[in-house]
Amino acid sequence: MLFRSPDKTYIINKTEAQIVKLIFKMYVDGFSYAKIINKLNIEGYKTKKGKSFGKNSIYSILSNEKYCGTYIFNRSSKKVNGKRNNNKSKPNDQIIRIKDGMPRIIPDETWNIVKNKMVSNKRRGASYAAKEIYLLSGIIFCGKCGGAMVGNRRFAGRNKTLYCTYECSARKRNHTCDAKSINKEFIEEAVINQLIHDLFAPEAMNKIVDKVIAYAESQSSHIKDDIKQLETELISIQSQIDNIVNAIANGMFHSSMKEKMDNLEARKSKIAIELEEAKRQQKVNLPSKKLVKAYIQKDADIKEKSPEEQKHIIQTYVKKVVVYDDIIEVYTIVDFKSCPSPPPIKSTIDIKKYRHNIYT
Repeated sequence: MLFRSPDKTYIINKTEAQIVKLIFKMYVDGFSYAKIINKLNIEGYKTKKGKSFGKNSIYSILSNEKYCGTYIFNRSSKKVNGKRNNNKSKPNDQIIRIKDGMPRIIPDETWNIVKNKMVSNKRRGASYAAKEIYLLSGIIFCGKCGGAMVGNRRFAGRNKTLYCTYECSARKRNHTCDAKSINKEFIEEAVINQLIHDLFAPEAMNKIVDKVIAYAESQSSHIKDDIKQLETELISIQSQIDNIVNAIANGMFHSSMKEKMDNLEARKSKIAIELEEAKRQQKVNLPSKKLVKAYIQKDADIKEKSPEEQKHIIQTYVKKVVVYDDIIEVYTIVDFKSCPSPPPIKSTIDIKKYRHNIYT
């Protein structure tokens, strides 16, 4: 559809471009992959490799950004033997995209319609075929027995409606707990809202930042004591070494002095390493308010994130979620990289008024 000229610029192959335009038009008009493939093959169109069109080749064309004028670089991963694997892409942040870096075949309006339609169709299919992303996996527990709660996905009723819940593992496996399952969407949204209230809201964020800094400073005071003690010991060792050196210089050498000197030098080296590490820890444990706030702020738009990103954010800031009959307890903790984290904040969500809608 696009080929390189001798001067290495891209030129549109008009014949192949017509095929691309036809595929995009049919997809926008609501034709399925099967009907598009059937039309192309009946009319004798072939792929670049001279083969008949199939589902993979149609998908590849519809999702190829070069047709809307975007030049893509550094996308393909490499196999162990060094050969490129065009079917496996690198992480999105490593891919270089240059808008209008090559001639366009498909206008932005058509491209966006196709892209949105593909995403919509993928989600619709995934609701039946793919596993759900359980945002609270590993951190949600039953208030009745203390057991872990696990994700449960089932179709029920005449219309085979999909129900996604969290269920007590003791009830599910051993039938030793009678706690009811809780609606997945409800509790995940409740936890996200609580995070926003306790952490991401401007006033709450300022309080959390102050708390993190205060806790870091309290931890740093212990490190200061360690540094002072190490520095005092280092001075003492150096004084002993100097005394031995002066004694030797004055002709008072004894064979035991060498052994004493070696032990002191070894101890001095060890203390110096410990002192350097303590000073490094002191710097790590005293981040600026601006740095802590920026670290938290980057996740403040949690509701706009993808489910994968939401799960990562929740798992970063929430230590534990405990589900009782009438309340949900959310234990929030700020995990600021290597900075010491203050004790978790316990928040309670009253769910009495919702109980008929959220328990199954």
